[in-house]
Amino acid sequence: MTGSANTEEATSLLTAVLINRSVADVDHLLSGLPHPDTAVDADGVTALMLAAKNANMALVELLLRHGASVNLSDSARQRTAIMFAVKTGNHELVNRLATSSSELLVVHILIYCLKLNIWHIRSFIGQNCDM
Repeated sequence: MTGSANTEEATSLLTAVLINRSVADVDHLLSGLPHPDTAVDADGVTALMLAAKNANMALVELLLRHGASVNLSDSARQRTAIMFAVKTGNHELVNRLATSSSELLVVHILIYCLKLNIWHIRSFIGQNCDM
């Protein structure tokens, strides 16, 4: 992530994601930013984290296509987008975020899942993996 977003544009993007605006609206707002990860709130929460928290798969997909990082964490509690998704219990969303980056810190995410006791490691990784 480089540079910082115009405060008004960043606030507009974060608000749009927070209130689950349409994909078209958020896509339009993204065009005014150098990168989706430049829009963060006071706690370092990104638009992708908010979309994951809302379990909004369409906005998650859009933000990923625009290059949003799954590896960033907020400054308040060091949570990533996947950690927000895990709390929703949306297995499909967690899997989508988990498979979106080859640089994902999988061990960190698995430990977080165990702490929350949301589901077993095997179901998180997928039914076809050999452990």
